[in-house]
Amino acid sequence: MLCHRNSILVKRNELDCFQAPVATATWKPVEHKKLADTIIGAIEAHGMAVAEEEFSITGDGNRLFGYIKVGNDSAPDYSRTVGFHHSNDKRISLKIVAGISVFVCDNLMLKGTEYLKRKHTSGLELEDEIFEAVGRIPHHWISIDRNIHRLKCQVISKDEARTVVMQASELGIVPDRDVMTVFREFLAPRHEEFRHSTRWSLYNAFTEVAKKYSPEKHGKFYSGLNSIFDVN
Repeated sequence: MLCHRNSILVKRNELDCFQAPVATATWKPVEHKKLADTIIGAIEAHGMAVAEEEFSITGDGNRLFGYIKVGNDSAPDYSRTVGFHHSNDKRISLKIVAGISVFVCDNLMLKGTEYLKRKHTSGLELEDEIFEAVGRIPHHWISIDRNIHRLKCQVISKDEARTVVMQASELGIVPDRDVMTVFREFLAPRHEEFRHSTRWSLYNAFTEVAKKYSPEKHGKFYSGLNSIFDVN
């Protein structure tokens, strides 16, 4: 998910319009277009296909936020995603995260499993460091796939589902007012693929209800939910 409240959506080829400042002896800014191309190039070089890409940039042109959805033909009911941000005003480092519930926002929130966090120092080797970081992502997705397959195989009763929902409420993952909404979504899911009573269906009952949550709440929500269901 890419949230853009204080920035504008741009296409990748439009990033050429934003030039990086001049480098110094200790600071190495990065052209936005080059960064986006390098990350996508690394994804493709590691045998993954980009299914969707979205970018936003702040009004001053200094900060770039990106969200990339990677093809996942083996499991069409969830997406593999990569998120990143960086700036050329020395405010934020280059950071790349990945997961099935990546969250990128121009308020500097970036949620997901972290694979690279790098300051724009003179020693930055952009292509090599991004290639190495992106190369570690598929192994994590394989682990997530296994965990999700496990959830799909775990049948859960109504009473067990109710207990999990109450636990999520007690931990502050969902507000009390949404407890019954999540439970009703589990009992009567709006999507056919979640009609079976499994832990995966319950997970998706949570995420369906969470679509209305604010950007600030999404980070805590997914972190807590993934912990309860062990899909990290």
